[in-house]
Order: sequence, then structure tokens, then C-alpha cells
Amino acid sequence: TNNHTRSSLRLLLELKCVISRQLPLMPRAYITRLLFDGKHESLLAFSPSGEMAGGLTFRCFKGKDFAEVVFLAVDGPYR
Repeated sequence: TNNHTRSSLRLLLELKCVISRQLPLMPRAYITRLLFDGKHESLLAFSPSGEMAGGLTFRCFKGKDFAEVVFLAVDGPYR
């Protein structure tokens, strides 16, 4: 989640780059808007060497027992 700390902003920016590479036709402004929105959460996947391998961005709808998957991307070398 974007909690406005340096570490979370850096990780979300890395995830944005992964998503942009894997979805080249998706507008970058749209990706950025959703990733950095406080309503969305992201789970990150890292390789054993510590590089970001991909991630999942989703939004939970409280009280409705529902979650929407917004992005799911795995970087090329890790597919």
C-alpha cells in the first residue's frame, strides 16, 4: 500500500516498471494512478537474489467480501 514512505514508493515504482514492460499498451498514467492510490494494495514477488520478479495489485471492497484484481504481472526472466 502507498503509505508515503520512501521504501513503499520505491517498491511501487519498481512494480510499475514491471507492469509497464509486461503490458506495453497499457497507459503508464493509468498504471501509476492505480498503483499509488491508497485504496489498492500490492503483493510483491522477489527472486532468490532479491530482484523484483512481479506482483499482484488488488482492491478489497470491505463489507462485500469481494476483491478486484487490478494487475498481475511477472517479469520476463521469471515466467
